[in-house]
Amino acid sequence: MNQIYQIIYSHKIVQLSPEARAFKTAAKTYMPPMEFPKEARFKIEVEVHRDWYLKSDRTKLRKQDLSNLEKLLFDAIFEHMGRDDKALMVYSLCKVQDDKEFLKVEIQDLNEPE
Repeated sequence: MNQIYQIIYSHKIVQLSPEARAFKTAAKTYMPPMEFPKEARFKIEVEVHRDWYLKSDRTKLRKQDLSNLEKLLFDAIFEHMGRDDKALMVYSLCKVQDDKEFLKVEIQDLNEPE
């Protein structure tokens, strides 16, 4: 996800790109129902699995901006839970070399014992 926003100069607005909107919508369909106490504070760990190397040169990494993916994913998660993302206290995001492309997300309430 390299382009998260699009600018519509004629209307002087900035909005999510069609690709970003499609990602958020699709991401929510894969999320199970989640219920946490109102006072929950969250830790989220994300693994981004995919082939990170160029097909033409397996020694070079693709240009892939994880910060845009991070923002969209966290927005989708918290919208799905009906929460404000200010309750996110700790997170990690890592790339994992894999032939398959998928996300692994773990969500923990920091107020609950492990």
